[in-house]
Amino acid sequence: MGLVEAAPDEVANEASSADLEQIRKWNQFVPPAIEACVHHLIEEKVRDQPNAEAVRSREGALTYGDLDSYANGLASHLVHHGIKPEDIIPVCFEKSMWTVVAMLAVLKAGAAFVPIPCSPVQRVKTILSLIRPSVILTSTQQAAVFANMSEHVIVVGQTCCDEIGAAKREPLRVDVRPNNLAYILFTSGSTGIPKVS
Repeated sequence: MGLVEAAPDEVANEASSADLEQIRKWNQFVPPAIEACVHHLIEEKVRDQPNAEAVRSREGALTYGDLDSYANGLASHLVHHGIKPEDIIPVCFEKSMWTVVAMLAVLKAGAAFVPIPCSPVQRVKTILSLIRPSVILTSTQQAAVFANMSEHVIVVGQTCCDEIGAAKREPLRVDVRPNNLAYILFTSGSTGIPKVS
C-alpha cells in the first residue's frame, strides 16, 4: 500500500473544534515587545541572580556573574582591537560554554556575530570573503582553520579569559540600541552558495 499525502486543508479539517479552541487560547496573549538589547537583559539577570547557573556544558558551568565577567573582558579586548558598533565578527566553536561568552562579548562591544560552520573549509572561506572580518573568535580546536584568514584570530577559552584579567571585566559603555544589528545567519540556497538570511 502506497503512502498518501493529505492536502494542508484536509489536515486542518481533521483538527477537532476542541483542538482549535486550545490553539486559540494558547495564542490569545501576545507578550509585549521588549525594547532592550540582549546583553542589557542579561546584565539585569546578573544584578538579580549573579550566582544562578547561566550556562552548562561538557567543560563545566558558568553563573550569570561569571558569564558577564568573562564577556565584559572579551568585549573590552574586542574594542581594543578596533571593533565598533555593527562590525561583523565571525564565531566558530564546537558545542561549548565559550560560544555563549563569545557571542555575548560581541554584543557588548556593539558588534554583530556570525556563526560560522566548522567545516567544510571552502564554505568557511566563502563566508569570510563576503564579510572580510578584522577579528575572528574561535576555539582551540578550530584555530588552525582560520590561520591567515583575518588580522586577528582570538582563541576564546579559559586561558584567554584569564589572561584578559579582572581589570577589564567592568561593563563597557558602548552606544548600541535595540535596532542595531545583533547577528547574521548564512544559509545555502539552491546553488549551495552561502547567502544572508
